[in-house]
Parts: sequence; C-alpha cells; structure tokens
Amino acid sequence: MAKLTMTRRSFIKAAAVSAAAAMISTSAMTALAEDKTASTTTSDGDVTRIRTG
Repeated sequence: MAKLTMTRRSFIKAAAVSAAAAMISTSAMTALAEDKTASTTTSDGDVTRIRTG
C-alpha cells in the first residue's frame, strides 16, 4: 500500500471544506426547525392560513 501524505496546504483546504459543510448543515437544521409556540389553529379550532410573498 502506498503511504498517504498530506501537505499543510491540502490539510487547510480539507479543513475549510469540512467547516463550510458543517456550517451549511447547521444552518439548514435551524432553518427547518419547528417553532413549538407557532400554531396554525386558533383557540376555537379554526385553521389560519398564512401566505407569504
């Protein structure tokens, strides 16, 4: 088997790519998180439709 070598430059590139991927996945999870206080039904049981843009 060949010996694997990693230069400082390739290590920094790999670290930057993995940090960017972690940031994207974290922001996606918080963007998709459900708000427990938000409700689409009113106290009398009617459904409220919320339309955006």
